Amino acid sequence: MYLPKGQPMIHHSPKSQPNQGAKGGIAIILCPKMMESWKRGGIIIRQGGETAGETTRLLSVDIKIKTVVRAKTKSKFKHLRLTLMTSYHPTSRYLDKDASNFNQQVSTMLNLIPTKQLSS
Repeated sequence: MYLPKGQPMIHHSPKSQPNQGAKGGIAIILCPKMMESWKRGGIIIRQGGETAGETTRLLSVDIKIKTVVRAKTKSKFKHLRLTLMTSYHPTSRYLDKDASNFNQQVSTMLNLIPTKQLSS
């Protein structure tokens, strides 16, 4: 889905909202420069957590950032991975066990993020 100025809106739920259950959701909106970096990084999208009404509470994307590494004699470019993650934590109306379960799901999602940086 794209916004009027062409920015991608990466949303975690189905194209249409369900009649019952979870509605709305979370999204990540990228500026044009970050969109290009996201494409360079392989258009990685991760969703996690329990599914309710075809929506989840966790969403992440990988951005491939070009950085300059300065050495004594010359500088070179290196690509680093930046992972953006957003979540919708259960509110205080949920039971403590539900909040703890969600926190475990966040931990599981974080473990899916590669620790190895990208090659140049």
